[in-house]
Amino acid sequence: MSTLEDHCKTTKMLALKLKPKDVFIWLSTKGYFPENYVLPPCYQVVTFPKYNTRFTQKTKSTFKPKVSHLIDTHFPKSVYTDKTFSIINPCIHNDIALDIAQNWKAIIKTIFNVNNRVYPCSFPIPLTKNEIGKVGKLRSGRMIYEYINIVENGVAAEAYKYSHMIKADIKNCYGSIYTHSIS
Repeated sequence: MSTLEDHCKTTKMLALKLKPKDVFIWLSTKGYFPENYVLPPCYQVVTFPKYNTRFTQKTKSTFKPKVSHLIDTHFPKSVYTDKTFSIINPCIHNDIALDIAQNWKAIIKTIFNVNNRVYPCSFPIPLTKNEIGKVGKLRSGRMIYEYINIVENGVAAEAYKYSHMIKADIKNCYGSIYTHSIS
């Protein structure tokens, strides 16, 4: 088993041990605003709805939240440019977090399906072997840097099996979406 496969197997096991309510709480509090290294720590979630509170009713095929505009926040990136962050309506964010939490096991089984040919090397919710079943303390950005070594070794170990490589840059692809909420 490669380092990458071993990493994915461990990540899947740790993710499946999380309680859906804990996933919801993390997404509702720590996962709403970007990490401090991305956005200055000027925002924080002070209160959020109880688990299972839904603002938009849905069926299996219908989810129509009330139309709302994103809130754009601008922070200086350099002397001449700003970095714009778009913040989603907290009610919509809540419903998305609730759907993720309520479908947690199915989502994890899909991400880490044995038939997948792509290995996820990072994970948006912090996991730790020190406290199995609990959300970890590190944020995803920090975790991504720690997994760079695994990715580099994994790519090098697996690259000989393939004749093509695809590189995608989605940096500015979704300018109107508050990208931190996606993860």
